Amino acid sequence: MSALDEGLFRKEALERNFSPERLEEAVRINTTAGRVGLFAMLLLFLLFAVWGLVGRIPARVEGQGILLLAGGQIIDAAALVSGTLVTTASRVGEAVAADAVLARIDQPDVRLSFEAASQRVERLRDNLKAVEENEDRVLAARKANAGALRAAYREKMVDSVRRRDTYLAQLTRQEKLASAGAVTTTKLQQTREAVEEANQALSSTRAALLELDAALITAHAERLRRLQDLRQDLLRETADRDQLRQKLDDFGKVVAPAGGRLIEWKAPSGAQVAAGTPVASVATGTGPLQMQLYLPPASGKRVRQGMPVNIEIAGLPREQWGTLQGTVVSVSDFPATREGMFATLRNDGLVSRFSAKGTPFVAVVELAADPDTPGGYLWRGGHGPDEPPGQGAIGTGKVTIEERAPIDFLLPFLRTLTGT
Repeated sequence: MSALDEGLFRKEALERNFSPERLEEAVRINTTAGRVGLFAMLLLFLLFAVWGLVGRIPARVEGQGILLLAGGQIIDAAALVSGTLVTTASRVGEAVAADAVLARIDQPDVRLSFEAASQRVERLRDNLKAVEENEDRVLAARKANAGALRAAYREKMVDSVRRRDTYLAQLTRQEKLASAGAVTTTKLQQTREAVEEANQALSSTRAALLELDAALITAHAERLRRLQDLRQDLLRETADRDQLRQKLDDFGKVVAPAGGRLIEWKAPSGAQVAAGTPVASVATGTGPLQMQLYLPPASGKRVRQGMPVNIEIAGLPREQWGTLQGTVVSVSDFPATREGMFATLRNDGLVSRFSAKGTPFVAVVELAADPDTPGGYLWRGGHGPDEPPGQGAIGTGKVTIEERAPIDFLLPFLRTLTGT
């Protein structure tokens, strides 16, 4: 017995073990606990082997996307004029009809111009009315005066005709008498001059009547011209005023370009906006809710129609609400361009976000239905929120492109390790 044994064990125990009476006792090489442990290890190894053969590990492609109604897109509602944005009671998430007024553009300069134009129109209208009344009085006086002059001229014409006829009759008699030498040549000449004077008086009176009618026509034309000028001025000012009113009323409205759901205000109330500036975004579409999923170019081409998708909506943690379930219904043949993405999303920020890893492939994911959930869509890992996500919700989609047995991942490692 060594000194080490004496230090570790009691003397009585060592003497009992070396006693000749115990040489025929069986040596116990394991215990019940050892056997249980060995069985457990064998069972675990068996379970691991079965899992390695029949289990499945999914390979997934992850992308980001947005929920839209089938056939829909995001359309911007833009300001038609410059001014201060004044939003209405429409809230993000509310359904809006086509041409519904989403906001108004306050245009103080245009309003002042409209008020000034309205005052000018009123002044011109009052002035036109006063001029028309005055012109009517002047025209009535002219007509009355012309009537009196015309009557006088006609009487004068009658008198001139009577005198001419009298002198003509006298001239005829005198010419007969002159042939007999009963009337002197001087007397005959005087009668002829009297006839000529009567004819001249008649012609002058007729000319005066013509001048009177011409003057009346000229005065009437001048009246019409003056009134027409005033009416033209009134029409121009009225057109300017109506144009300003249209700019205030019609152009000052920001309307929904199509029916859908208001998903974003691009500018806050009170902000100064220029003409053509997008103010709000409306998501359109009439079909069921789908996800427009943008997949990285390196792996997006591996996605095929019919592959399952797990969708985690931003703001709805998977641990609390679960994930939406869907199926890929189509995949783009070529990566989407920024212009093509912008035509659908109408948002530079989303375009940059969804194309951060390169020009993406676009997959359309149809959401699985479940009538027992509030929104009617299938959730896994949770029952989903009471208020389901709608158009414009952003999320992450994971497409399961294949499922492989765990042994498939172990075999390449073993080959590398053994060099076979």
